[in-house]
Amino acid sequence: MAPTWCARRAGTYRILSRIDDVNQGVEISAFGTGLTPIESDEGVRRSVRRPLSSGVPLARQNGGVSSPEPDRADGDYAPRRKPFLQQSYGDMLRSLLLFVVVIALVYGCNSVLADDAETPVHTVEYASQLASAEELADYEVLAPHDLPEGWRATSVDVEQRKDEGKDLVAWHLGFLTPDDHYVGLEQTNGDLDPAVAGQIEPGGGTTIEMDGRSWQVSRSDSGDNALISREQGVTTVVNGSPGIEVLRQFAASLR
Repeated sequence: MAPTWCARRAGTYRILSRIDDVNQGVEISAFGTGLTPIESDEGVRRSVRRPLSSGVPLARQNGGVSSPEPDRADGDYAPRRKPFLQQSYGDMLRSLLLFVVVIALVYGCNSVLADDAETPVHTVEYASQLASAEELADYEVLAPHDLPEGWRATSVDVEQRKDEGKDLVAWHLGFLTPDDHYVGLEQTNGDLDPAVAGQIEPGGGTTIEMDGRSWQVSRSDSGDNALISREQGVTTVVNGSPGIEVLRQFAASLR
């Protein structure tokens, strides 16, 4: 009779190893398993569990090599999660797809919120700065009057400095048109700001007359346009991104 190795647990016997085929010379040892061979009435050698000093439950045989297992009721084996390195391509693809979906949702929500939230335009009052510029400058300081509805003043600046004993005053006003194009007014009895001077086309250009004042039309490489007036040592520039007609409308309102 080929011996079978068993372990008694919870009042039942569980088969732990393969049948030893004596005729084929196969022998399986119970060494290290905590099992003690016994002889049953039928002549079948069985084994019972011998208590282990470590308190670790009896191991289940797996291909002749025992591995510890937690104490569970018979037939109650929870599925084991695969280690990361043993994940299949399908598992990794599903994880990657979930990650991409989450990123897309976050990006979409941010885009919707950014589109809905309009950036407020900061406007300024320039009446007091205009009065200061008129007091400091020895030339006629200009400012727009009766602009159409929708024009908004967004920046103002008055700068005074001395150059070889002469008082130089620079006056700046910035506006946004109803279409959110920028239009600037620069006036000075000294050198223009380099940022403004760089937008002016060098040399001559078309000249237009408005209200007794001559304006030179200039178009820069950046696409901005400008109207430049030079009278009695004072340079006045109206520049911005709109077309020449919009700049002419603004220049015509200067008083």
